[in-house]
Amino acid sequence: MKKEKEERLLDRTVDYLLEGKPFTMDELSRDLGVARKTLYNHFHSREELLEKTAVHFFERERVRVESILERELPFLDRGRMLMEHLADVIGTTEQFCARRVFRDTELETLYKRSYEIIKQKVARFLAEGQEEGWVRDDASPRLISNMFFSLILGSIHNLDSEDSYASYMGLLIRGLASDKARSSGIGLPFLPGSGI
Repeated sequence: MKKEKEERLLDRTVDYLLEGKPFTMDELSRDLGVARKTLYNHFHSREELLEKTAVHFFERERVRVESILERELPFLDRGRMLMEHLADVIGTTEQFCARRVFRDTELETLYKRSYEIIKQKVARFLAEGQEEGWVRDDASPRLISNMFFSLILGSIHNLDSEDSYASYMGLLIRGLASDKARSSGIGLPFLPGSGI
């Protein structure tokens, strides 16, 4: 029961942070409608709450990625859903870093931990795309993982840039596409403006 309550508090804290509100334990407890004592029963300090929120966010998003990979849908449909979801994750991560929820070193640790858990599923998904001829033969799970992590870091380091993370995603998608995908005429519209 305590674990479930803590997860609900962390979910609400993620939303609270994304709304850009000031972040103190008093303000958070008021906004969430819970006693300040309740927060401190679960988290001993603001720093611990932020750390657990970051871990919780990456764990939650990893589970969502797994559910997309496991759906019984055609490869292109799952690919589109996956890219849209990852674009959202990058956008959220960017906002968290702007609010100093976690530093780049923490981000790398959390990302690697998430990837290690799902890397076999990513490998199977990628192999499926290669078998169907949509993904380049020389694309590897580790390469794609590194590229996505670079996208996350790139978007964070360019918070004031006019280029959006969606445009970075578009470049990545085009780079992973096979000759068949590029010449198919149907494009791979995973994100607006990122068709091939």
